Amino acid sequence: MSDSRRITVRVADVVPNDGNPRRDAGDVAALARSIAATGGEPVQPIIVVPDGGRWRLVDGWRRWLAMRELGTEECSALCFGRMGDAEEAVCSMATDSKERLT
Repeated sequence: MSDSRRITVRVADVVPNDGNPRRDAGDVAALARSIAATGGEPVQPIIVVPDGGRWRLVDGWRRWLAMRELGTEECSALCFGRMGDAEEAVCSMATDSKERLT
């Protein structure tokens, strides 16, 4: 797995991953309120890879939607150079506390 780096990205420059298995975003408004209450940025950064001048979202779809709802212009992201490395990192960071995908 390659190294990651923490960067700042423009939320508008992040595009969702077509391979995202989630179809239901749940209560994004509640998540947005939670993010706003903790300073306007999620505790866990989104994970991205470079994609032709934009950033392809690998993990953090609901957080990204909530930040868009809040009008967040920039946020922290964990950036990997390749999709495979990012996906491997997401798998290694997964916990049982996350809602199971359907």
